[in-house]
Amino acid sequence: MSQGQKSDKSPNDIALEQPPIDLWLEEVEGESAMAWVRDRNSETMHRLSGLREFSEVRNELRGILEARDRLPSIHAVWWDASQTQSWVLNVWQDAQHPQGVLRATTWSEFTEVAEPNWQIWLDVDALASREGVSWVLHDVRPAPRPSSRALLSLSRGGGDAVEWREYDLQKREFVESGFRTSEAKAIIAWCDAEHLYAAWPADANEKTAAGYPRRMRLWGRDESLIDAPIVLEAPREDVLMWAYVMREFDQETLVRSEHFLHRFVSFHESKLLWRSPSGELREVPLPAWVDFVDVRSGQFVMYVKRSTIFAGTPLQMGEVWSWDWEHWKATGEIRGLTPLWKPSSQEAYLVCYETRDALILIYLRDVQTQMDMCRWIDGRWQRTSLWGDLGEAHVVVDFTSRDRAQIVVTRHHELEPPSQYLLDLEALWAETLSSYPENRRPENRRFEVKWRKLRQSPPRFRSEGLVCERYFATSADGEKIPYRIVRNQRSGPAPTLITAYGGFESPVLPRYWSDVGKVWLERGGAYIVANIRGGSEYGPRWHQAALRENRQRAYDDLFAVTEDAIRRGLSSAGQIGFRGGSNGGLLAGNAMVQRPDLYQAVIVQVPLLDMLRFHRLLAGAAWVSEYGSPENEADRVWLRRYSPYHQVRADQQLPEAFVTTSTRDDRVHPGHARRFTQRLRELGHRVLYFENIEGGHAGAATPASKSELLALEYVYLLRALKVVSK
Repeated sequence: MSQGQKSDKSPNDIALEQPPIDLWLEEVEGESAMAWVRDRNSETMHRLSGLREFSEVRNELRGILEARDRLPSIHAVWWDASQTQSWVLNVWQDAQHPQGVLRATTWSEFTEVAEPNWQIWLDVDALASREGVSWVLHDVRPAPRPSSRALLSLSRGGGDAVEWREYDLQKREFVESGFRTSEAKAIIAWCDAEHLYAAWPADANEKTAAGYPRRMRLWGRDESLIDAPIVLEAPREDVLMWAYVMREFDQETLVRSEHFLHRFVSFHESKLLWRSPSGELREVPLPAWVDFVDVRSGQFVMYVKRSTIFAGTPLQMGEVWSWDWEHWKATGEIRGLTPLWKPSSQEAYLVCYETRDALILIYLRDVQTQMDMCRWIDGRWQRTSLWGDLGEAHVVVDFTSRDRAQIVVTRHHELEPPSQYLLDLEALWAETLSSYPENRRPENRRFEVKWRKLRQSPPRFRSEGLVCERYFATSADGEKIPYRIVRNQRSGPAPTLITAYGGFESPVLPRYWSDVGKVWLERGGAYIVANIRGGSEYGPRWHQAALRENRQRAYDDLFAVTEDAIRRGLSSAGQIGFRGGSNGGLLAGNAMVQRPDLYQAVIVQVPLLDMLRFHRLLAGAAWVSEYGSPENEADRVWLRRYSPYHQVRADQQLPEAFVTTSTRDDRVHPGHARRFTQRLRELGHRVLYFENIEGGHAGAATPASKSELLALEYVYLLRALKVVSK
């Protein structure tokens, strides 16, 4: 620009091009930063916790979160050393055990008794008290059979960084001089009962740019982890690595195992390596954007996320294929490509689960869950629908295992309390075959599948008069965007809370939202779940339509859903709030600054908000393939457009937002939430802020802290949208 020439940039733009002066707020536990956090927390608590509905809402939420009749999840199943008894392991929190317990009941009791007798095998509250650390138990991984050992992962306050410790399930105690790591974002898997695959960063040089380990070691018992041999090393530019051991059983006898090491070169692309029995590593020649699913019955199963040509065969986006694994191991040649599943335009692959004799394929059809059993028989895949009598619902698979022919699922519906069901595949398959002549086999047909109901949660809210409806909105580019609304069928336009996510191939699926029902629906509100692009509700095309420079489509989809709800008379301007977390927090920030006319209230949870610095903070470097790279000048142009930190201005009429985060969130840096809040304050906008000192990326770690944080959010919504009584 020549001397005297006037800049066409606004003072706001010029200020933002200077080095940020608020980076002190990124010092997670810095003295000044924590003083700022305490001041903001105090302001918010003073404003909201004194309102008459706060204690009522908090008690309602705590009653739900601490209810002893909640459905128990299955964290693992362990066979005792005698191999005659198997145990269901469950991590549980309630009023008496806020940090949690590891508890167990026998498989037979879990599947035969509605209220099993649980034995406490580890009291995490007592452990936390003894060690003076606010431990949260994350994971339980039993060693391969037969063994009494398991690995437990413990985190301070609920963060992603964990400490792994070996535990004896038979003796109910930690193993003295057993496997144990210091706190880190470590990746651990059992190789066998005496060895672990362990990716653990000894120092900064052993971390990827995203903060995850980049060296995989084979760690033997009684061996120092740092001295264990490295079996795979990845460049620092990778995101992370993983290890899998696929064990295949005939009845209860192990017949083979396959060892894989997995390099994620970006969030969406990876390289898979097979480790032979001799320890040799061979890369499996998969194209980019093709994901490893399983090895089963001599078949390598893969999921295609972008159309490609593989071994001379065209593969289309969204399909699942397999090929002859044993032949490749022997010769290095790909042969026998066979389709397992090809979706229609309304279908989308979700995941495959493993059982002893079959793969369980979970997919969506118009955002409704479907479930098929897939078996490799006579050189082809045979599929059988397992949906049976589950009705219109969404199903979450609680448990499958390679050494069992049984599935446990939880059935969800917006208006029906969740139920747990069991299906015995061995009995189903035997019954199916018995109805056919010996020389014939059923192929891709539906059979009478009857699930056995194990238990059901009591209702958590009154559903009388409520309806669940589905609509489609038309986005800015003409795409039809589905959304579901739960509302009172006798009411007119209602105060409405909307949620969406729109990123990282993560769909938002129907559930029984106990807290929403009790606090929001019972008070006359309506609730919308928007299936915007960026997720995987309609497969890879739905995700990739909103990647990088096309991110605005996700935001336009949300705005289209909001406007459609107003047009249909379901809600009205001034009655709508939005709530989103993590990537959904970025969505919330953009909803607030791009369309403040649509939203009277916005809850921004554990968010990304500075899209020109996200890659430098914690795991942010892992998300460059989703958003773009701020180091690339061309990418910075579009990143800036949907960076709420950079787009907020003093002359806007913004709704008062409520921004929440956690000091212990070691995935999305709390600096995003802090700096955005401070910027709003500096520009003269009203904003509420609350930072939980513990809680990790979930925002809170114990039932009490979760209920308090949620109560603050709901009271903010009730007041902002003028819903104050039942």
